[in-house]
Amino acid sequence: TRDRATVGELLDQTCAFLAVEEPLRARLAGRAIPFGSRLADFLEMTVLESEADAYDPRADRVTLMTLHAAKGLEFPVVFMAGCEESLLPYVREGEAPDIEEERRLFYVGMTRAREKLILAHARTRFLFGRRMENEPSRFVGEIEAALVELRCHEMPAPPSTPAAEQLGLFG
Repeated sequence: TRDRATVGELLDQTCAFLAVEEPLRARLAGRAIPFGSRLADFLEMTVLESEADAYDPRADRVTLMTLHAAKGLEFPVVFMAGCEESLLPYVREGEAPDIEEERRLFYVGMTRAREKLILAHARTRFLFGRRMENEPSRFVGEIEAALVELRCHEMPAPPSTPAAEQLGLFG
């Protein structure tokens, strides 16, 4: 017996509850078929696609997007933050990373820059509530040395804020 609903079934129930019109329901159902019961994968794909759809090349503003969403686009200046091991290549807990796919994504990000590319990494960051010490991404080390200008900016640690003071911000 099957114990998990498919993405299509979940979408159908959600669309019925929200009274979504039929053309959109049919389009969503068709997009959901390849995902079976893998809801997280469907949601990830949906988020990645919607980021690219929101980009307006005429707008005079900074655009924040994933490497997936940047495919096919170019910008005068590109900042790539998070160039750290476990973020790029991205490592999901309990899964082996697809290093070659992650390397391709890194390449996509780098080649979006027409004039200037800035790669940034944090030596220490809080991720999922845990403090992490980080090494720069192995992909940064693969860039030809003559093309790299290293700059180090040490940021002082912020003063700790008592929990009661932080909770007071919520009224």
